[in-house]
Amino acid sequence: MSAQPPTDEPIAHGRPEETPTVIAGERPAHPLQFTPGQILGGRYRIVSLIGRGGMGDVYRADDLRIGHSVALKFLSRREHAHRLYDEVRVGREISHPNLCRLYDAAEVDGQLFITMELIDGEDLASLLRRVGRLPPEKALAVSRDICAGVAAAHEKGIVHRDLKPANVMIDGRGRARVTDFGLAVAEERVSDRSGTPAYMAPEQLEGAPASVASDVYALGLVLYEIFTGRRAFESTSMHDLLMRQQAVDLPRPSSVTRDVPAAVESLILRCLEPDPQARPRSVGEILRELPGGDPLAAAIAAGETPTPGMVAAAAKTGDLPAHIAWVMFSIAVAGLIATAVISPRTLLNRVADMKAPDVLRERARDVLFRAGLTERPADSDLFVALEPFTGRLTAVYRQARWPMRPRNPDGRLLAFDPPLDQGMANVHLDGDGRLRRFIIAPPVIDKSGAAPAPAWEPFISAAGYDPRSLSPTNPEWAAAVVVPGRSASSFVDSDSKAAWLTKDGNRIEAASYRGRPVFFSVITPEVARVAAAPAGGPQVLPERLAFGMFVFFMIAIPIAGLLLARVNLRRGQGDRTGAFRTAMFFLFVALAGLVFRAHHPMRFVDEWMIISWHAAQAAFWALMTATMYIAIEPYVRKRWPSMLISWTRLLSGRSTDPMVGRDVLLGAAGAAISILLWQATHLVIGQTAFFTTPSTLGPPRFVVAAVAWTLAEAVLRGVGLVILLVVLRAVISSDSAASVLSALFIATMTIDDTYGPLWLRALYAVSASLLAVILARHCGLLAVISYAFFVLIQQRLPLTLDGDAWFFGRSAVVMLLLIAAIACAFRVSVGAKRWLPRFAFE
Repeated sequence: MSAQPPTDEPIAHGRPEETPTVIAGERPAHPLQFTPGQILGGRYRIVSLIGRGGMGDVYRADDLRIGHSVALKFLSRREHAHRLYDEVRVGREISHPNLCRLYDAAEVDGQLFITMELIDGEDLASLLRRVGRLPPEKALAVSRDICAGVAAAHEKGIVHRDLKPANVMIDGRGRARVTDFGLAVAEERVSDRSGTPAYMAPEQLEGAPASVASDVYALGLVLYEIFTGRRAFESTSMHDLLMRQQAVDLPRPSSVTRDVPAAVESLILRCLEPDPQARPRSVGEILRELPGGDPLAAAIAAGETPTPGMVAAAAKTGDLPAHIAWVMFSIAVAGLIATAVISPRTLLNRVADMKAPDVLRERARDVLFRAGLTERPADSDLFVALEPFTGRLTAVYRQARWPMRPRNPDGRLLAFDPPLDQGMANVHLDGDGRLRRFIIAPPVIDKSGAAPAPAWEPFISAAGYDPRSLSPTNPEWAAAVVVPGRSASSFVDSDSKAAWLTKDGNRIEAASYRGRPVFFSVITPEVARVAAAPAGGPQVLPERLAFGMFVFFMIAIPIAGLLLARVNLRRGQGDRTGAFRTAMFFLFVALAGLVFRAHHPMRFVDEWMIISWHAAQAAFWALMTATMYIAIEPYVRKRWPSMLISWTRLLSGRSTDPMVGRDVLLGAAGAAISILLWQATHLVIGQTAFFTTPSTLGPPRFVVAAVAWTLAEAVLRGVGLVILLVVLRAVISSDSAASVLSALFIATMTIDDTYGPLWLRALYAVSASLLAVILARHCGLLAVISYAFFVLIQQRLPLTLDGDAWFFGRSAVVMLLLIAAIACAFRVSVGAKRWLPRFAFE
């Protein structure tokens, strides 16, 4: 479009209504005349004339049908009817508290008009004419309101094109409302020089199309007038106005009045730059730079997505009042101590009589010594596990004549991995150190002759039975690694077998090879039943539901995350720095957990393979975490940016930020409440909880592994919860409904964490899930991660205050570390406030 030179068309001065809107160079027609009391279409009763504009007059009227006052905007020229319908269409596309609502377009007796919200108040032009200029604080508030309304229009691709004080109403509550979108069009449409010349940008006066930049210029003129009470340019013609706009001698607002804040003055001058490229890029940017506002709220009000840096730099201190922080600290520490007191009756009921790992190791070696393995092994290890389907704690000791390298990706030593080879031996002991089974692989080549069967009495005694009380029976079991519910993984050769029945209903099977014991096992009826039944077994409804939900989310969430991450990366919206730091944190703690949990044969090739497996697993899950973060973080930043503030600050190294301490402390306090509810469900039904991490009862390295892996899992759970919230909020219009539904989804996956009646289990699962959702919504991602970590760590580690328990030492270390973390979060959460009471001597 070729530029049109500005004309010498005169520009009126004085009263705002004397500076009319010019439509395509035309003058407004003679205004319509309606008298008070006149009724239009049997529905609208005219009350009074409110104002006049380029398109027509605006009247106050009573809607007799609904008993409500409205404003009627009449069209003065019939040929401009399309503009009236455009205004209604535009008004219905945007809805914002700082915009005037439009209802409908109608025609009565040949008169076209719009029905719209009646704003009881005064237009800004009249207010400025009456008071001169607004006080600085009021000027800032009005400026923010105007910016928020215009930004909402721009978010929908709507350019106002006629922004001026006369088109801003100040309602009865002092809030600014932008009105009159009669000239607004979609940004991509070709524009003419319609509008009010005194508030046009230089490029508009030259004939260029209206744009966001031209609205920014008009906004700068309005802000200049709000803070100074004067127009930025006084001119007699459009040519003279253009010359003044392009000159460099614009009177600075501070030269008119000293009350203009320096930041506001700089912002106004940037808006009034003759070059559109030198102006602020958006009204949202202006809104964020206005002093005294909340940048996050401003960005959301403008319909924009705050940047990660803006989230981290949000002016929210988050520090807690000292008395609130003390309450949260007391709840968290008291809950931790209460867990240690109650756990022996619930979680650790089966652990109380268990021997220390060193004691169990010596008993296992003694069994093998009696079986003829007298040489010192080249490699050995012990771990504690649960027998499948029986839930009994079992200590498994393995040794070999050469380093053992497990074949599983975790590098963990298992009862059947690596498979038994010549010289290898397994010993299974119960918590009291009683022998449950052993299996020894004889050499591949054995030239010794046949020998009599060994004496089994020492092994029967080691199993806790009196050999004289047993009844001999026919052998039935193969000499193999006995894993209920699984196929045997390691068989050994044998040439002699024996079996006995015990008085308590168990069965003992034994086998030897060339006179040397190679197999011994105490088989309970439960083990026999499970071993004979097909693998898997039936599941009850809650287990099926929990498993189904778990599988669904394990498939659905990664697929959705990959698709969303791809979209966000293409748009350049993902927080790559935050995703990278989150992934690096996950990679570090997950790798530490895997390394400490694995068995290390300490041979270069074996260690290389194991560490490679670990690195691949940790990297895969770290990549998935980063993908999920990029997928969902922009949506959280746009809808609930405060949810990310403390986590973003922690990732940027601001660990002493009060909001970081607050969220960690609140998460720990919430975990204390949740874990006590979990303990209470077991006390009510009088049943022991299922101890899911028996490995922590083994060598100390398993405790380190559990802590590290729990940190990694807490991050995954926190991110997963936020993903669920955002996804459900995208399909449900209510925040509350999405939150409740999220809690119910999570409850279905955690309902199997407890035993007892379904209603009691559901009560705990829903309560714990709701608490997590509340923390996420009102505190943020870091609070949920803290909540998940403190809940899981108290469920997985043997915590006790019993000084006679062999695991009291590790319990004390873990509890002291947790209390230290809670205390550190408490101190950080109060910020610079005094956190100790004042003493009399002070």
